[in-house]
Amino acid sequence: MLENIDLFEKKEYFKNSFCFLYYIHDKLYIKEEHNEWVIEINQNEYKIYISEYNPLYKIYLLRFLRYISYGLCEDKGMILMHGAAVSYQGNGIIIVGEKGSGKTTLLINFLNMKADLIANDRLFITDELNIIGVPQALRIGCDSFNNESKIQEYFKRNNLFREQEKIKTDNFKYLLVVSELIKIYKCKFRIQKHLDYILIPDIQIGKNDVEIECLDEIEKERIFEKVCFTPFDESFRSDWICFTSNNILNKIRFRRERWHDIRELQFVKVKYGTEVEAEFITSRIMEFLNESKGENVYV
Repeated sequence: MLENIDLFEKKEYFKNSFCFLYYIHDKLYIKEEHNEWVIEINQNEYKIYISEYNPLYKIYLLRFLRYISYGLCEDKGMILMHGAAVSYQGNGIIIVGEKGSGKTTLLINFLNMKADLIANDRLFITDELNIIGVPQALRIGCDSFNNESKIQEYFKRNNLFREQEKIKTDNFKYLLVVSELIKIYKCKFRIQKHLDYILIPDIQIGKNDVEIECLDEIEKERIFEKVCFTPFDESFRSDWICFTSNNILNKIRFRRERWHDIRELQFVKVKYGTEVEAEFITSRIMEFLNESKGENVYV
């Protein structure tokens, strides 16, 4: 199958390799240039052919399934966001922000306090403001790894060392899948939870205090624009792989509708030092949220 397909009409770039797109008998085929994989699309039916000689064939398969599921979720009016999410003390909380802002560290702090894990990198928000997690490997930087004894113990106990592929940087990250996080922190995995709060971490290296404040409308919208990946997610999804029923205009409309609801929630900036204990950080956050609940803090 892989060797016999050699015609093409269009060439696209995808994940460090070129792909060829063409039609045969009303079926669309997408072929990777080195014959590593081919996708056959016939209306709503997908067939994925992957070379068993490629050691990464399982990763390719999971990646394609993820792309397809992303598109199907967006067809239902959901928006895709970059962030982590937990359920803690009955609250659905998402953690979003810039790279290096302390999202993973804050997530780990909540897991240390027995929060339920919902998502660690990607999540969907539905039209009813429910968080739906997308299971993906957690990428932990060296600083977070060195400061987290439970993860270090897990790696040593299981003789693990999994390094993320270095891309455009000399840094690498340790990888942990969802099932491993559940084992390490003895937490539960929740499929979904209603969204109540949005936290924006700002980690302070070497500091020993916590400062918390609500963001104004301008900052809230700026954060949302950065972390909402609907209708485009250039790093993880290509529309030519998943041909969904809704066009870009519909997805933009879904994005606006979700923003109209999300903007009514509290966006809380959490500036915390690396020397502060996880219990103190989470208790200060929840104390702040409980005190401000029901207050019109944006007027």
